[in-house]
Amino acid sequence: MTVEIVNLQDFVEVPEEEIRAALTHTMLEELGRELNISVAVVGDGKIAELNKTFRNEARPTDVLAFPLGEGEAGQEGEDVFGEIVISAERARHEAAKRNADPQRELILYAVHGMLHLTGYDDQSLEEQQEMRRREDEILKALASQTRSNGPS
Repeated sequence: MTVEIVNLQDFVEVPEEEIRAALTHTMLEELGRELNISVAVVGDGKIAELNKTFRNEARPTDVLAFPLGEGEAGQEGEDVFGEIVISAERARHEAAKRNADPQRELILYAVHGMLHLTGYDDQSLEEQQEMRRREDEILKALASQTRSNGPS
């Protein structure tokens, strides 16, 4: 399993290992196995362009998830389960509004994108609440793992 992360922005330092750990945990929890995932961390301009192209919404968004079909290959010829595009500019903006850490926001967006790839949706209020609940569970489990693996 590989999680390929490409950083195409300079708004927020990308916590690559934490994102990999979050995506791996989410895959194991939701799918019971690890798969190949591609992640691009971009600015608002690029994500707005993608949002316009693929969702016909001419505005930046926090995260986009693109599931790929069976047999689609990534750069090294491996099957790729999906691609996640995250806006670091949105993460910085939203984190500042809540006095939160923008790197933690990037991890949340990665988990959100992975949940989309595993079948979650957030079009209705009920779906949004279920997705938010699942994100919270995953992030709490990751925080617990980090504490238990820390220095003793």
